[in-house]
Amino acid sequence: MRIPGILKFFIIFVIVLVILAGVLVGGTALFVKFYGKTMLEGFLSDRLEMKVKFKAVSFDVQKYTVSLRDLALAEPGIATHAFFKAGKVTVALDGEQLKKDRKIFVDRIDVTGAHISIERDKHGRITLARRVSPSVIARSKATKQSPGVAYAQTTPSPIAFYKLARNIRRLVIKDSTVEFKDHEVYEVPYTTRIVGLNADIYRGVLEKLRMTPQQSEVGSIPLACIVSFTLPSDKYGRGEVFAMANVNLYKFMMDVEMIAETKNIDIMQFFPYFSKYTPFSVNEGVFSSRTDFVMRNNYINSYTKMSFRRLSFVVEKGMQNARFLTSTVSQIEPYLTSKGGNVIFDFIITGPTEALKPDFGPIVKSAIGAITQDKMRQVMSAISGLQGAGGLAGLIP
Repeated sequence: MRIPGILKFFIIFVIVLVILAGVLVGGTALFVKFYGKTMLEGFLSDRLEMKVKFKAVSFDVQKYTVSLRDLALAEPGIATHAFFKAGKVTVALDGEQLKKDRKIFVDRIDVTGAHISIERDKHGRITLARRVSPSVIARSKATKQSPGVAYAQTTPSPIAFYKLARNIRRLVIKDSTVEFKDHEVYEVPYTTRIVGLNADIYRGVLEKLRMTPQQSEVGSIPLACIVSFTLPSDKYGRGEVFAMANVNLYKFMMDVEMIAETKNIDIMQFFPYFSKYTPFSVNEGVFSSRTDFVMRNNYINSYTKMSFRRLSFVVEKGMQNARFLTSTVSQIEPYLTSKGGNVIFDFIITGPTEALKPDFGPIVKSAIGAITQDKMRQVMSAISGLQGAGGLAGLIP
């Protein structure tokens, strides 16, 4: 199981909070009082190999809570600005378990007003990284490029993520922002912003979803996840994204059931990616969608239905098979257009995670079948017309 890039960040971030909570609640009130936050920042920075800064810290030893204001994380010696900032972070430990077993178990983490900055340079390297993978170093030498500081970190062990999840009951994120600046996809840096990010990840099960945790499976961790955010658009306002999921987390894999929905997303926010990775150039459009996603035993079944309105695009003339694509799209579009004028498109993705296979959904397949039937009717009508005019023999010289 590979851990997605954004989860790598949360692993690093939560480790910072857990260490900080342990250091403070574990008897370091006197340390902070007599030596101040500067030494504590230095200790955490050395321990985590990154710059850790915060404006103020408060703690309640009786309630086993620690609160930080204006927390900032940055890469040591390379970042001119923090890749993570948060207005307030509060960590609550399980006091009973701490007193009983002398072990740190996080009951809840609350993050409010966070800002996460992610960049991709012109070589496709992600700057939210802390170490350079050996394979990337070898590749950079082969291409005579300096590995620099932007290469992605080696994927963390699934066991590390499993252990982290086992020791945290709940993570809540409120009113946060993610900014992704891409230097590779366009001639100038292109920025996509997610605002109003709210997430609630906790031990438990969402009853709205069909999948329930396999309690008989020894060591499985049931997680419920609810995430929402918006994508602002100057023309169409704020597009909405909502997702909820049940996760069964194991040491080496995870089972997932997820429903993700979007509403009024301005497609022009992604126009550089259409231009770079598809034969289409999009001029205008808004879409809404729903995805039903299930992964069990590393096998994925996913169905997505999308509804487009005000859709306007052209096939790039310089692309291979441009004439064929233009003709095909113009033929199929009427069969995918609803009574309300929206264009409906659906697709499925199935297969093991290492060999996924995309395919058309039933709506698109039905449209293709309707085109075939109409073409056959035209052929039969033409043949009938020829028969009425003397038959096919009249065409043979």
